[in-house]
Amino acid sequence: MFEALFGSKARKHPRLPQLDSPKHQEKREEELAKMKTKYIWDTDVASVKGVPMSKNVPETNDPTMEWLLKAADVALQVVDNLVVHSLTGDKNNVELKEIKNSLAALKDEHTASEKSSLESRIARTISEAKHLLSLDINTKGILSIKKELDRLKDLISAHTLSDAITSQEGLAPYKALFDTIKLDPVAESFQEDSLFSYFRVTGPNPMLIQCLSEIPNKFALTDSGYQSAMGSDDSLEAALTDNRLFMLDYHELQYIVDNPGEYDGLPKQLFAPLVLLAKPKDGEDLVPVAIQRTQDVADSGVVYFTEDKASPSYWPWQTAKSIVEMAEGNYHELFVHLARTHLFIEAFAVATYRNLAPSHPLNVLLVPHFEGTLFINNAATGSLIAKDGPIDKIFAGEITATQQASGSDRLAYDFYQNMLPTNLKIRRVEDPNILPKYPYRDDATLVWDAIKKWTTEYINIYYSHDTDVMGDTELAAWTADLEGDGKIKGFTAITTKEQLADVLTMIIFTGSAQHAAVNFPQSTLMTYAPAFSGSIWGEKDPKGDTCEQWLDTLPPIKLASDQLALLHVLGGVYYRMLGHYQTNDFPYTEWFEDKRIIGKGNALERFQDSLSEIDKAIDNRNQDRSIAYTYLKPRNIPMSINI
Repeated sequence: MFEALFGSKARKHPRLPQLDSPKHQEKREEELAKMKTKYIWDTDVASVKGVPMSKNVPETNDPTMEWLLKAADVALQVVDNLVVHSLTGDKNNVELKEIKNSLAALKDEHTASEKSSLESRIARTISEAKHLLSLDINTKGILSIKKELDRLKDLISAHTLSDAITSQEGLAPYKALFDTIKLDPVAESFQEDSLFSYFRVTGPNPMLIQCLSEIPNKFALTDSGYQSAMGSDDSLEAALTDNRLFMLDYHELQYIVDNPGEYDGLPKQLFAPLVLLAKPKDGEDLVPVAIQRTQDVADSGVVYFTEDKASPSYWPWQTAKSIVEMAEGNYHELFVHLARTHLFIEAFAVATYRNLAPSHPLNVLLVPHFEGTLFINNAATGSLIAKDGPIDKIFAGEITATQQASGSDRLAYDFYQNMLPTNLKIRRVEDPNILPKYPYRDDATLVWDAIKKWTTEYINIYYSHDTDVMGDTELAAWTADLEGDGKIKGFTAITTKEQLADVLTMIIFTGSAQHAAVNFPQSTLMTYAPAFSGSIWGEKDPKGDTCEQWLDTLPPIKLASDQLALLHVLGGVYYRMLGHYQTNDFPYTEWFEDKRIIGKGNALERFQDSLSEIDKAIDNRNQDRSIAYTYLKPRNIPMSINI
């Protein structure tokens, strides 16, 4: 609390260890020795065995009251929506009213305390400081909110749907789940082929699409099938030569496919499909061409595009698209979301606390980008992906297979190969002439470049030469920890300022923009289960010859309701936007204190100004897009993975 009021000497005068006096170097070593007793590597967390995690969550990593109030607001939205159709609605309404009154009082108290705290900071008087220190809003208040959040969680878990929902037919019961929570427009358009293609470049996982240089042998495509979608004046060979063929390959899901789970006695199933899309000779919009359900060319017939509802191939095509979207749900949630953002960034947070002293410039830069990460990851591994948790119920795999697949993906994720510019080149989609309409790439590149400029300017303030990088003993220890106990694949020694800027850009981008791109579609595109969910239901290997057979592949309505509740919360908390660095201690003052960073015209202001310009640029781009892509607008990107 004292530091929150009067600032931090470490943040006012950050220094590299080799530039510190022997006395201060000794103090740094003592500080880091203490931190290593608080932040301990643990590869034995039951739900992600083998993945390096923090053994515990120190109090300094607990969420702020501000965050808890935001999370409570979103949880209230879910309960409000559920109560409308709950069999125990009257009873729930009484308890919900009590919770709302309690949270409103806590919010009022917090607001009043913030005002008092600001006045105290401005006055800088001892009496005001003592007054603030006597307030225990940041302890009692947090405990009170956590208590109300637990009550909300219990209400969500205990809800039972009324006959008004369960007696409806077709897609109607899925739509009826939305009352006070708005039904996303995706519910009316998710079966459109143009949207199916557009989701590959703007959806929950826009990082899988690749431009083909050759057609893999495992994909049983034919020219006649291709021409049924693209016209007789085109061919696979011509499209391949012109770089107009694109593919999605879900082979990494095979372990889950081979180890399906069940729910309430009902078997679940998943496929690892291959998807072909093409760019017309005279067009820019991708067209879905073909879907092969499995990786085995001998075991899986290819289903080709048709928009003719009278065609016998129409419902098999709709079923094949659903198979892809349920594969997408698993790939997104377990790999690109959990493994490649949450679990990935955890290692950097732990290594930073353990190896970079509080006065190290990189500690000062990075710590705000880890706010809430250890706490939310601890909650996720302890409940979300645990046995009998939401992932176990909604998603296809037997839970231990799901856990192993996610953990294995994290350990296989190569640091340098997955830097945005490199990854785009590997997938051959970096060139707008090849793939003109790719909003994720275009907007992500703007944000990546802005972060790279910020980290470069920041580094230049503290590192004069590459030799300063090589002489930084704490940086060397940090790198070794990440290579070793952190198990970051491909991580290597850092020897230049340019390399260090790239490394910092990757960490900050992943913990902010990349997480935003994969997290926030959950509360919009993914709350409507027929569009995206975690499993295929009904008969084994469904062909979906009729509308009724296609409907049978959709999840039970209770799970659809659970999915709506879960993803609305996970994708609904926006807390501290990119570029806004604040302390994690009440009253949440400005983080940076080095005059070379803050102040008119300095590096931080330039970074913030660039983010504002990116916001405007994306707004302008969205005027020309068929559907606005807003997930990478800086005003929608939190600083850290805190939900």
